[in-house]
Amino acid sequence: MKFFSDDFIITYTTETQNLVEVIEVIVEALIVNMKKIMDFFGLKEFNNKKEIIIYSNIDKYAKHMSKYILYQDWMIADTSDGNINILSLDMCQKTNAHKNMSYEEYKKVILHEFVHICQSEINPNSDGCEWFWEALATNLSGQIFYDININCTKEALMYDYYNLAGNYAITYKIGKYMLENMKHDKILEYVRIPERLCNETEAILQTVKTASKKFRFK
Repeated sequence: MKFFSDDFIITYTTETQNLVEVIEVIVEALIVNMKKIMDFFGLKEFNNKKEIIIYSNIDKYAKHMSKYILYQDWMIADTSDGNINILSLDMCQKTNAHKNMSYEEYKKVILHEFVHICQSEINPNSDGCEWFWEALATNLSGQIFYDININCTKEALMYDYYNLAGNYAITYKIGKYMLENMKHDKILEYVRIPERLCNETEAILQTVKTASKKFRFK
């Protein structure tokens, strides 16, 4: 079944227990926030209408994810195929990692993935830059992570991100520093030219490590 709007299509099945609420949350989150996020990236419109696919079966979602990466319990949403794929809220709550997820948290997951959609619209190349994608997505979606000491190396951050302990908290902290201390044009330059970001990742990492010794990020 499908729900259509001017900007996106929501595809779903009737298996989910809270279908109406989930669709309402998704639509509200995007209507309220999508223009602000698109404006951040300088986007007026997408090249094509985006689809949001709601999975009401964890096994089916895991099968989808297995085409791109080894599925793990914490994975509930992605943009691997250029659209937003997400488990319904009741299915998220059946995972170990998200069993206490609220509607507010679910809304932020949708916005997190929408940030990825916007960034990939400008440049889909994320080689060595996954950390930066997550740095922007966590902050622009309104998610908040616990404060963490950043002790990782540039190599771990760039090339082993998904095995890095505390990875999302680390990149949230780095992203928060970048958004508060770098010019917007510089951040968009990194979006457009990921090679430049890769060349400057070491300097960014060391700057945030030094700054975080002086004060705690809120």
